[in-house]
Amino acid sequence: MFNIMVYLQQDHNITRLGQRYLIFSLFDLFTNSFVHPIRIYLRAQGITRLVALASLFGTIFHLLINFLLVSHFNFGVAGVAALVSISNLFVLISLVAYIWVSGIHEPTWEKLSFECLTAWKSLLKLAVPSCVLVCLERRWYEIMILICGLLVNPKALVASMGILIQTMSLLYVFPSSLSFVVSSRVGNELGAKRPYKARLSVAVFISAIIGLSDSTFELALTDKWALMFTSDADILRLTSVALPILGLCELGNCS
Repeated sequence: MFNIMVYLQQDHNITRLGQRYLIFSLFDLFTNSFVHPIRIYLRAQGITRLVALASLFGTIFHLLINFLLVSHFNFGVAGVAALVSISNLFVLISLVAYIWVSGIHEPTWEKLSFECLTAWKSLLKLAVPSCVLVCLERRWYEIMILICGLLVNPKALVASMGILIQTMSLLYVFPSSLSFVVSSRVGNELGAKRPYKARLSVAVFISAIIGLSDSTFELALTDKWALMFTSDADILRLTSVALPILGLCELGNCS
């Protein structure tokens, strides 16, 4: 990876740190491959409080251990990356333990048989395009990071872009959570052959309110938000210029 990024004329120090972060984040791919399906499995049954509590405990665990690894033991970027993987593993263990102990899996569990290998065609027709769409959406952020690395003062630009991406991810949680709930509810109603109950008018209205709230939040904290991340003057200036634009983009994200 380092050689590829250097060939693309990226800053050596930034590339070295990024490579180190990715190496220590590899285990998180394995963890998330189980966490996300389990979350969907629980949401489909209307079990959302458990998912929220597991994420809350994982966040608290992350904050406590993060202070030790980064601030006390000076593990730096490697410590942050490893801790993300450990926190998600903690969430995974919590969810699996609850499912196993409570026995909520028993009504939906069937013994392994050749029937498990059927009906995959219709599933893949939905899964593959969805996967490609999500990957393309996420890759645009990486492309923007690479472009920042080609401009003047790449360290400040990449850092500012990192703050903006984290801010957008934070605010995107609210409309994303609403979409999860709505899709689960609509799917359940359609599966129960009650299409008249699968109405989205209220959800669309709430989504619009969330979009306006996100935009107002970013516009109101244009000059202050970046101070939570850094005190560097260049990064603060770049972030304050871009935040109003990001606020307008949130209206589209919530639609």
